[in-house]
Amino acid sequence: MKKRALSFFLMLIMVFALLPTSAYAKYTYDPAKAIAWATNKTEFDKYGGNLGTPGCVSYMFSRKGIILIEKTDAIDEDALMEAALEAGADDMIVHDDSFEIITDPSAYTDVHHAISEAGYEIVESDVEYVPSMEAAPKDEHDIKKLAKMIELLEDNDDVQKVYTNCSIDLEVE
Repeated sequence: MKKRALSFFLMLIMVFALLPTSAYAKYTYDPAKAIAWATNKTEFDKYGGNLGTPGCVSYMFSRKGIILIEKTDAIDEDALMEAALEAGADDMIVHDDSFEIITDPSAYTDVHHAISEAGYEIVESDVEYVPSMEAAPKDEHDIKKLAKMIELLEDNDDVQKVYTNCSIDLEVE
């Protein structure tokens, strides 16, 4: 079975883990809490992971501003896109239940402000790590291991945020 990288971004330290899936993830945690390192290393080992070298898969994520607006009948998609693009947004993705506006981190504040001033209600908004490419693990055993690993990271009080490029909904699996 091939090992694939699962990357993790720590606030001051880069740590990468290799898991038997084609999905990757980053997570941030408080570097002042060293217990997180030991706990996460144990979790990596338990679910077939290995730690990689700093930077080994960091190219698979980029920082982007993400602004989510709930999709309603009152929102004109073209008007929203025009307001976002004029403010400096890079793109807008239309989902079944929301609009996702993507910005460069340097334009995030301007776009956020312009969208708010235009009267749109922002549901969620932050600068995040977005995957450059997505992966969809096929093997059910690998999917369960990946889901459990991400669940353990998210449940860890020292972990602030988990990012992944897994394109399937792991909560459903």
